[in-house]
Amino acid sequence: MDFSDMQAELSEILAESNVKTFSLAARKRWLNEGVVDVCRLTLCLQKEVAKNVTAATRTYDIKTDWSLTDFLAFAKEGIQHYNGSSTAPLWTPLERKSIEWLDENVAGWRDTSATNRSDTLSYYAKYGLKVYFQPVPISAVTGGWIIGYHYYPISGTTVGGLVNPTDKPFDDFPEFYPYHRLPVLFAGYRALLKAGAPKGQQVLQEYSAGIQLMKQELRREPDREPVISLFNYRAQ
Repeated sequence: MDFSDMQAELSEILAESNVKTFSLAARKRWLNEGVVDVCRLTLCLQKEVAKNVTAATRTYDIKTDWSLTDFLAFAKEGIQHYNGSSTAPLWTPLERKSIEWLDENVAGWRDTSATNRSDTLSYYAKYGLKVYFQPVPISAVTGGWIIGYHYYPISGTTVGGLVNPTDKPFDDFPEFYPYHRLPVLFAGYRALLKAGAPKGQQVLQEYSAGIQLMKQELRREPDREPVISLFNYRAQ
């Protein structure tokens, strides 16, 4: 199902409740929001990227320092650190901990002085969009962070990735073809809710059931905090 097909099916859902008032721009926006909501709830999309290690730097911002504008959550694989050594290269999978755990179990971890620096790292912690490493790496290493994470599609400035009529959701991965209707159900619910149409709850139930099925099929085990569905929107 491509973007054109999705718009047509959304029109059918709305026509059943005699809802015809929403602009094409609004319908496209809701379909893209549906793609993002499915990605948030199922963590279906995953990628791995390399980012540079900056010497003597503990803290990185996911969006501004690493430019991961499509970031949802770290994948189960999390983050690996490469020490950059040509004679004794070492790739270290880092263990994720909470800030509270580090405060309670690693004395002086907040110290960024030379006494708390090493190219053999142990932990990372995430708070908001900030990522903290313990200990602080000594050396700058090109591509020294290997980051596995779940993401949502973006095409240009369009969050959700659906722009052209032939675009397909979820970056057009064939394994997700059976779930292409889910963003349509999301968009249908948003429109029916705004219109005050009773069928909105039925569409929501169908969407929720589809999400549960997709999650069961994928069996993702992310390294992340729980996420909240965009269905917590009020009609607006």
